[in-house]
Amino acid sequence: MTDWTPYSLPSGGPSKLQCVTTWRGDSAGSYPLQAYWAGTDGTLWRSSTDPHSGFIQMYTDTTAVTRMAVDDRDTVYGIDSSGKPVQYGDDGWTSLDLGDNTERLVAIDVAVAVKDDTVWFVMREGQYYVHGPNTTLEGSLSLPLKAVAPMKAPDPSHPNSVGEAWGVIGWGGLAYSDGGSWLFKNGDASMISDVVDVSTSVNYAWLLKTDGSVWATQTGFTGERVGTTFTAKSICGGKGDYCYAVATDGTPWRTTDPNPL
Repeated sequence: MTDWTPYSLPSGGPSKLQCVTTWRGDSAGSYPLQAYWAGTDGTLWRSSTDPHSGFIQMYTDTTAVTRMAVDDRDTVYGIDSSGKPVQYGDDGWTSLDLGDNTERLVAIDVAVAVKDDTVWFVMREGQYYVHGPNTTLEGSLSLPLKAVAPMKAPDPSHPNSVGEAWGVIGWGGLAYSDGGSWLFKNGDASMISDVVDVSTSVNYAWLLKTDGSVWATQTGFTGERVGTTFTAKSICGGKGDYCYAVATDGTPWRTTDPNPL
């Protein structure tokens, strides 16, 4: 059964981290796979996916990011501390425009779809925006989202398409969409509850629960806790079916085994 192993931090490395991201798909193109870590002090760090590797500081700013996502070309997206979508480039964070009438909205989650590299931003009000090279689509639920782990953007030629994704509904219930609609029940059986965040790797969905515990699932209805005492505040699935996490004390970790179930 898999457990957690800490990253070896060098002298002068990050002391208090806020969130982590890495590429969640099964292929990273020609780029070496990296993990990205944001500090509570506004620093941005890069590491290998190997927990025994070192950390490289990329950037320092007075404004920290609270959430991050990265595509398979190492383009990093984030949400700054005021809830605004940002993108990392030219050695700094720059604002990302999602279109008219979105500047007043507060983003609470961001993730990149593994099948098409679209960037999904979930807003505090529950709707989500799917941002691509040529367009930005708005999606919504009758029950609002608070976190998402997308696979593929909605089909713009089908007005009822919501895209392929795992999501967390506002009250903490897990949901899944295969493209046509969001599902969170199978008959009377509801998906796993008390969830605050969701991520995916190739074969698993990774869940962060309200008590800080991390769970792995393939069905959304049953799962297993990863580590008996480990608690986290940020998680991200990655290539090879590993999961990366920032523990509640702000330290970086990765699962020890790519077979959590």
